[in-house]
Amino acid sequence: MMNALAGKRFFRQLRDDYTGATAIEYGLIAALIAVAVLLSTGSLGETMVLMFDNLLGAAETGKEAASSE
Repeated sequence: MMNALAGKRFFRQLRDDYTGATAIEYGLIAALIAVAVLLSTGSLGETMVLMFDNLLGAAETGKEAASSE
C-alpha cells in the first residue's frame, strides 16, 4: 500500500512540475534564432562574394588601363 501511495505522489509531482517546460521553450527559441542567423548569413555571404569579385574585376581593369598609358 505504501508503494502505491508513493507512486501516485511521484506521478502527481511529475505532472505538476513545469520547470522543464521553460527550458525546452528557451531551447526551441534559441534553435529558431540559430536557423535564422544561418540562413541570413548564407545569403549575405553570397552577396559579399559577388561584391568582392566585382571589385577585384574593376581593380584589375583599372590596373591594366594605368599600365597601358
